[in-house]
Amino acid sequence: MGNRIQMEKNGIKISKMVGIYIFSVICLLGITVIAVFFAISMWMSSGSYAEPREVEKSVEKWIADSIVSNELDPSSFPQDAGCIITDEGGNEVFASFAGDEKKLRKYAEEHPTGESRILKGQDIYIRFEIGTEAAYVHYSLEVKNEYMILALILVLFVLEVMVPTVILIRRMKRAIHKVEERAEELKAHDLSGESISTGVRELDEISAAMDDLKKSLSESLESKWRDEVKIRSEMAQIAHDLKTPLTIIRGNADLLMENTDNEEDIESLGIIIESAEKITRSILEILEKK
Repeated sequence: MGNRIQMEKNGIKISKMVGIYIFSVICLLGITVIAVFFAISMWMSSGSYAEPREVEKSVEKWIADSIVSNELDPSSFPQDAGCIITDEGGNEVFASFAGDEKKLRKYAEEHPTGESRILKGQDIYIRFEIGTEAAYVHYSLEVKNEYMILALILVLFVLEVMVPTVILIRRMKRAIHKVEERAEELKAHDLSGESISTGVRELDEISAAMDDLKKSLSESLESKWRDEVKIRSEMAQIAHDLKTPLTIIRGNADLLMENTDNEEDIESLGIIIESAEKITRSILEILEKK
């Protein structure tokens, strides 16, 4: 009984397990948010990050300065954008690519003359002329690798929810499986199994109840077995007590039958002998079942 109480106290409640699970998920998500925020801050403050709006301002300023000065100055063109400058004959005199070179060259091929400004998604393409030269400019308002970063963050969040969930489910399945095995043993009338501890208080209480049931069944079977033994012993004693006088009755009836010629007496004695034999056979059957 003491072990049972101790086992139940040692187990953790399901509500507490769920609370720990929720707390763990919240902590993991919180840590991830802080880590991601810190990593993004570091990345944005590093030289490898270019703010799209700043790139746009730099390009627009270069275009405005070029128009004002009436000269295309490649040396001052922003490094985070792409540019192709051609002369009057369409020959390329300058090229710088910070994005997709193929897209910019395709735009230049499709717009050989005139001024244009095209927005494709988050990509901006501009063509303008200064004197005999033409400039094809491309820059993007999209943060580099933003979809990959978002996908990685999403994967982290999913993993941080899934891992504790899988751990919780596996622990509960192991605990429930133990109780199921114990129930199958009782169903098969196997009362030899030891008490089990699942580590879950509610399931340990069920296990303890099954142990009580096992004890009650065991005591009931033992009591029934003792009663059967007692009944058999008493029946055997009664049969033994009856066997001796029946033997005497049979012997005396045989003796009387040998010493009489009276037909009625012989018939009566025959009935007595036959009845004694029937009782004797019944007694022998009882003794054999002992």
